Amino acid sequence: MMNFSKQTTNYVNYFKTIGVTSNQPVGRGFSAPVDLSINHRTDQIYVLNRGKPK
Repeated sequence: MMNFSKQTTNYVNYFKTIGVTSNQPVGRGFSAPVDLSINHRTDQIYVLNRGKPK
């Protein structure tokens, strides 16, 4: 008897890039993002960013 499993693939549609990466110690980009959360009711994205190690 053969066992078949259903394989699903999730896709994310790319819309635009937010933030920039620079060599400055502080800035408006995501140089080391760790996790993110999307609030679908308000269309907001929250990004948890790891700071630059010293």
